[in-house]
Amino acid sequence: MFRFSDWTMKKAGTYFLTVLLEADKTQIGRSVDEYSLWDIKLVSFVVMRTMIEFLTFLCIMHGVASFSFHNVQPGAQVHRTVSLGQFTNIGSNVTIKYNAQIGSFVTISPSTIIGENTQIGSHSIVGQRCIIENDVIIHNFAKIGNDNTIRRGSILAGFTSIGNDVKFGNRVKVNQYAAIADEAEIGDDDYLDQYALVGLSVKVAPKAYIGMFSSIQPNAIVNALAVIHKFVEIPSGATVKYNEVVIRTPSSYELYQRCLPVESILAAHIEIAASKNTGSDAEFNNLLRSLMDSQINYLRTNCEQIPSIPEKLFLIKSLYLIRCHGIDRFKQNLQQVQETLNGISKMYVGNGQVFINGIRMECTQFQRMRRQLENEYHFAENSERVVLQPDIKKNFIKLLAIEQDGEREYRIENDTICSMLEQIRSGEREVTCANRSLNEQSNLSSNYC
Repeated sequence: MFRFSDWTMKKAGTYFLTVLLEADKTQIGRSVDEYSLWDIKLVSFVVMRTMIEFLTFLCIMHGVASFSFHNVQPGAQVHRTVSLGQFTNIGSNVTIKYNAQIGSFVTISPSTIIGENTQIGSHSIVGQRCIIENDVIIHNFAKIGNDNTIRRGSILAGFTSIGNDVKFGNRVKVNQYAAIADEAEIGDDDYLDQYALVGLSVKVAPKAYIGMFSSIQPNAIVNALAVIHKFVEIPSGATVKYNEVVIRTPSSYELYQRCLPVESILAAHIEIAASKNTGSDAEFNNLLRSLMDSQINYLRTNCEQIPSIPEKLFLIKSLYLIRCHGIDRFKQNLQQVQETLNGISKMYVGNGQVFINGIRMECTQFQRMRRQLENEYHFAENSERVVLQPDIKKNFIKLLAIEQDGEREYRIENDTICSMLEQIRSGEREVTCANRSLNEQSNLSSNYC
């Protein structure tokens, strides 16, 4: 144990006393020599201890931000250039290569390899025997199971979940809250959007896009360049073709959200759509054919403006719904849907009633209207109404696919809106109208009251 000698204590104490006596004029007539050796040593001890405690406090305050704890198990190889955050847990036989960055509270299980320049965000968990190659970015709170391979340049957003024995290609992008089940294979340059779900043993070929809330059920196959839009469910064992575009089947409620009021539609068009006379089906289909051809030609020359859908597509939807429901019900449904959408931020629910923009609706009336429209599907296998000729139905689905594609925020490289439009128009890309996913059906049937 370190101790100051008596000589050191006396010299230091004498100096401190001299300084104190000079500062305290009340000690007149008393010199340093009049104090005993014990007094001098006591003063020296008190002053020096106070100084040491103060310096210790400064050191702690200066270093608190950089204080960290790493639990690195025997056999782990961590390159000297690696940055480890606070409270990381590195298992045995883990290899972390040059310039990797590991965030705080990260757990890396035994026998996993982390490549060069890879980043793993805080609170993430990486399982055993994983191979994470160079330049991979894994954001906060990701959970990765055992025996996975994540190839170079892939990006996993926060809160993603990867099962066991999953194989990634290069440059795969997985958005927030997406989940991939065991033994799935994800190809090069694939993109999984938010909340997308890839099931057990699914195989996704390169450059495919899987939209928000879409679900690929176990053992399904998604071929290269396929585009699966949001809220689509691909059944177990099904195959999505090469270059195919899959959209969700629209409900009446969805179609009513983008319709024109009756006052904005030509009376002649309304008369054709609402007519129940013999031969009116052919006349109605001819009208829609003309409008669709005009719409597609317009979009070809203005493809960069597709996110701003022109009114002619709204007109086509309106005429179709008038044909399905009749003019009176069309007016009533359109009014209620538009009031709901326009006042959604002002909707109040309680005591068995719904208030929209101050207008009271009975809770059961509101539920009945919305659920009826939500559960009435068009153009897919479970559609209830068939009022269009096959070629008109096919073109209608193409327009809906173009509309949904224009709303897509994330795109695969070289997959532009204009190229998608031309491929859909020419038939190079087949468009399929699939059943809705269970996720969306669950959301749509929620109890508002």
